[in-house]
Amino acid sequence: MIVFPNAKINLGIRVLRKRSDGFHDLETIFYPIPLCDVLEITPFNEKAALIGAEFVSSTVQVGLQSGGFFIWSCSGNTIEGDINSNLCVRAFRLFDSVHPVRPHYYVHLHKVIPSGAGLGGGSSDASFLLKTLNQLEGSPLNNEKLAEMSLQLGSDCPFFIENSPALAFGRGEVLRKIHIDLKGYRLLLVKPPVHIATPEAFRNVKMSEPLFENSPDLMLDVQKWQTSLINSFEDHVFRNYPEVKAIKNKMLESGAVYASMSGSGSSVFGLFTETVRIDFSEEGYFVFESVL
Repeated sequence: MIVFPNAKINLGIRVLRKRSDGFHDLETIFYPIPLCDVLEITPFNEKAALIGAEFVSSTVQVGLQSGGFFIWSCSGNTIEGDINSNLCVRAFRLFDSVHPVRPHYYVHLHKVIPSGAGLGGGSSDASFLLKTLNQLEGSPLNNEKLAEMSLQLGSDCPFFIENSPALAFGRGEVLRKIHIDLKGYRLLLVKPPVHIATPEAFRNVKMSEPLFENSPDLMLDVQKWQTSLINSFEDHVFRNYPEVKAIKNKMLESGAVYASMSGSGSSVFGLFTETVRIDFSEEGYFVFESVL
């Protein structure tokens, strides 16, 4: 089975306060976008796995608590870190610990969504793996259970279980569906060669007053987003990485209805009503364009 884990953008993100458990309360709107990785999960076929291994950067056999194993391989963007810290590997082991899987699977991830960008790519991969594996195993778990499990992997993982626009509270796991239709808007997303580590971002974040916490039904016209939907991480990031601020400014100067850094950065996106041509050809810049 082949699925396409998609990225998300944050339509504003306000960090409200630090909690006693070390996390932060926040509020944000998660919105899925059509920038996708490619994830394949199939029952293990040794011949197919060997053929596939010729075209990938790594192939590893990963043992499971149930006594079985799965073959893991990846291609595309480099995935940093030890295999045991990989979110997809952790997701597979987590599922197996709750519902022991059939003996063997082959899992391949082709990575397109940049990391350290505030786009939730790793979280999306992990959540899509849980959903897909659940289907392959006969759907023993419902979405509520999958979302509960996914929270062990990341605060924004539960969003990708339903994968529809949502107003998020708490760590980002308390979700409320929200009707936002950006159909027809043109999305321009740019990530400079800057990696923002999430712990660094939270250590330096500027706390903000809530907008939706006491009025979760508040609806704002897109034309008002630029002044209302703030990103609490931007102050620190813009001071230390002026190239990120420059991207946002260039988008606004070019007519963006709304432009913002996504999550804790470093990607910046703009929403436009018409086709826009902005030069982001500098070395190491990732650029994605799409009509939503």
